[in-house]
Amino acid sequence: MPTTVTFDQIPAGELVPFAYFEVKPSPSPFSDSLKVLLIGNRMAGGAATNNVPYLLSGNEANRLFGAGSMLAAMYRKAKMNAPYVEYWGIGLAPELGATAAAASILVSGDMLSSGAINVWIGGQKINVPVAKGDLAATVAGRIKDKINKLPTMPVTAAIQSSHPARIDLTCKWLGASGNVIRVEYGTFGAYNQIANERLTIDIAGKLQGGVGQPQVSAALFAIKEMDFDVIVAGPQTNSGMLDNLDAHYNEVSGRWSPSLQLYGHAITAADDTVSNNVTLCASRNGPHVSMIPVTNTPSPPYEWAAAVGAIVGQHMGQPPECSRPLQSLPILGCEPSRNNADWYSHDEKSALLNAGVSAWDVMTDGSVRISRIVTMRKTNDWGDPDGSWRNIETLFQNMFYTRSLRAYLTGTYGRCALTDKPTGIDGFTSPTELREGVIHHYQQMQDLGLVEHAEVFANVLVVERDALDANRVNMKVPIDVVNQLNVLAVGVESNLQYDASLLAA
Repeated sequence: MPTTVTFDQIPAGELVPFAYFEVKPSPSPFSDSLKVLLIGNRMAGGAATNNVPYLLSGNEANRLFGAGSMLAAMYRKAKMNAPYVEYWGIGLAPELGATAAAASILVSGDMLSSGAINVWIGGQKINVPVAKGDLAATVAGRIKDKINKLPTMPVTAAIQSSHPARIDLTCKWLGASGNVIRVEYGTFGAYNQIANERLTIDIAGKLQGGVGQPQVSAALFAIKEMDFDVIVAGPQTNSGMLDNLDAHYNEVSGRWSPSLQLYGHAITAADDTVSNNVTLCASRNGPHVSMIPVTNTPSPPYEWAAAVGAIVGQHMGQPPECSRPLQSLPILGCEPSRNNADWYSHDEKSALLNAGVSAWDVMTDGSVRISRIVTMRKTNDWGDPDGSWRNIETLFQNMFYTRSLRAYLTGTYGRCALTDKPTGIDGFTSPTELREGVIHHYQQMQDLGLVEHAEVFANVLVVERDALDANRVNMKVPIDVVNQLNVLAVGVESNLQYDASLLAA
């Protein structure tokens, strides 16, 4: 028990009677919930200002960034996967001279019977009724009307003036990021054809011709020291974007530096071949970015990034959940390629993971689930293989522990005198008491399922007074985070009959 009680506000020489109460909060158990920031392209008609973050709820994404914009689609997909996470959005300014991606749909022939046809744009289905005898121009007009009546569509549609059966599609925002939007026709397993009909619909496959890269660096600079835990970068991932994200999170002057202590993680996605995605990330070594690969999927990559970012935001906030692997969690609203040849094989997933690219699985019903989310860190500072920060879960475990320990230390010892040995005086501390406090905190984290081996931690923890600065205490805190069960190897030995000695036993 302390021998002397100290006060912050009640003076020691107070003479007026009687009772004075100084009320202040006692440190409470640390709790954290993650905020997700969505970065993407906006439409010109949205109410938002470029590079300014906005809290999102309800229809705010449509109002701020435009219905059908990349950001509105990202928010919709994020809410589908994690409805209780706090989301913010920041719209990107298009590059000077940027142009919108475009494509066309050409209808020819006529219908021999009544029914319906399906057109898919960015993974969204347009179901168009048709009647026997409908001409190409009539069907084209219905397709155009259906597209323009669906506000979530990422494109606008217009009948070409010189060809009444050709529909021109234009992305609702400017830049090359619109080139990832796929336009498809038919039903699953029967694309680009309608059996027993003379009607033909010719579709290019993807929008193209979009020019200009959005200034992601400007958006990252704009948020400065704002507290965002998961940043989802929507535009197609390239080396320039990865450079910007690595710089934003670096351990010297970025969000993981001692001066900022903001931490966090970035999620991106890229629609490309396995080989190209491996090549993009194989030489990189940043631990604070995870990339989701997609290949010819109906759902655009920015929706994949938003869906996975939302899952990370919901499950990686605090223990014990942040110690459990993300594997097998469903990615809702994102579809695999219509061609199962594009689905990742075991060897392809192995190549992606070894390059620092994440992976996902396709179920028998066509739904997708997370296989493994990894960072791009593969080697230590000397170039030797190092898997210590491979799993995204490890980064979030470190984030929670560090934030929790900081809250404990500042809440308990934020205004203390420092002595070599314990004095028992309230408002005083010593290296010994600091050491005991850190060990006690570690035990609490072990009870939550974040770390383990508290008894070993007590032996390896170093707390010492600085030799040159008498007002400073230095600590070395080597934590042992809980690991994830990613691989289960089982050897099954087949016996025609157990050995007689085994049977006797």
